[in-house]
Amino acid sequence: MNTKVTLKAVNGHRVYNFRVYYPDQGVRKTKMFKEKAVAEAWAEERREEIEELGAKNSHVTDEERRAVNMFRESLSEIDHRGASPRLTDAVRFYLDHLRQSHKSITCAELADRLLLRIQKEGRGRRHVDDVTSRLKRFTGTYGDWMACDISTDIIDEFIDDINLAGTTKRNYRSKVNQMFLYGVKVGVCDSNPVENAINPKGDDTDIGILTPRQVASLLSCANDVTTPGIAISFFAGLRTSEIERLDWADIDLEEGHINIKARNSKSARRRIVTITDNLKAWLLPHEQHEGRVIGSVPWRWRSGYLEARKAAKITEWAHNAGRHSFSSYHLAKHEDAGKTAFELGHTNQRIVYQHYRKLVKPKDAETYWSIAPLEAEKITNIKAQ
Repeated sequence: MNTKVTLKAVNGHRVYNFRVYYPDQGVRKTKMFKEKAVAEAWAEERREEIEELGAKNSHVTDEERRAVNMFRESLSEIDHRGASPRLTDAVRFYLDHLRQSHKSITCAELADRLLLRIQKEGRGRRHVDDVTSRLKRFTGTYGDWMACDISTDIIDEFIDDINLAGTTKRNYRSKVNQMFLYGVKVGVCDSNPVENAINPKGDDTDIGILTPRQVASLLSCANDVTTPGIAISFFAGLRTSEIERLDWADIDLEEGHINIKARNSKSARRRIVTITDNLKAWLLPHEQHEGRVIGSVPWRWRSGYLEARKAAKITEWAHNAGRHSFSSYHLAKHEDAGKTAFELGHTNQRIVYQHYRKLVKPKDAETYWSIAPLEAEKITNIKAQ
């Protein structure tokens, strides 16, 4: 393509007297001007930009070229439903997130700043104590997480794991919501993850799970970045926060277990989780010696998870679906609340028995634990229960 910037006189136009021809993203374009001096100045600016861009492009590395190819290949596999995304948009999105993470602070620091603000406002002691105690429970698990890295799934997980009445859960949600609203206000996170999180009503304790067909469809639609984490969620019952901190070095496929370190566990206790045969089949193609299971960029894992849900046409997503599904199908298969509680890291098997008993039939459990890569397509065609 001609990359020159040229200026030509225009004859017979009622308004404009000069036209500048210039390249823009692989296309020749024109811009009209009334005065020659203005047109020449604008054309010279474009020439300088093109010269500078050419100098930059001369230093494109092999890694940068691979990134372009990766973007093109990924784009061809995604149903973007409308205008095709541009590479510049993807880069800008990532850089914005990177800048946000550099500005962000930990959840523990954010909680401290909120409490200091509340005290300066002269709020009553009872209110301050209430906010302090509820945020302490949240920061006890997620205190060292960067505030900008907390997702709605993490908030759902936190609320869901509070084994108290619905009203109490709502109170915890309210205080965490207050903290992240303050975080958005002071610019340490770009959005409030509590906004779309579950909001318990009354004392309803119904558990939502996915059918075997839905789980198989979800895994069939997942990309390479998201598949390991999704499989671990549904077939090992790990929490979202545990998956996001899990390293491949903690997964022993040969011995058949996942080592959940105390610092990565919500209960702050180390536990060993069994790797089932079908989970091993899902993990083997992606196995690495070390490195985060979800990859080095958390938002890619999260966005990939959402894309898989959409592609699988799962419109109603059960909160904490992976862990609840694992619990229900594990209990149905083994008929041993103690064993299921052990895998989940619970010390009280009564909770498992109370919440997950009779949620699924033995036949469905048999189908669920047979979901493997080679069987996924076949299982997605079974009749939904």
